[in-house]
Amino acid sequence: LVFSDLGESYVLQIGNGVLHHRQAPPAGDANATLQLTKPFFLRMLTGGAGAKDLLLSDQTKIEGSRIDLGRFFALLDKAPGNFPIVTR
Repeated sequence: LVFSDLGESYVLQIGNGVLHHRQAPPAGDANATLQLTKPFFLRMLTGGAGAKDLLLSDQTKIEGSRIDLGRFFALLDKAPGNFPIVTR
């Protein structure tokens, strides 16, 4: 992920069902690199923007395999609507 508005980039990997991330320049051997703004990324995470928005938005740029990028996002579960933050 490259946040164009912040000048920050992160490398994401999934291993053994766990999402790992580190702040680093885009990996040369990455299947895909997604460049977008942080507000657009937050809209994606909260369900305000979907795959169509990702592909057609002028706030995003995809380098590499769009199919692999789609598969990556398909691995992420959507959080349930309301859940208790503090339980007893």
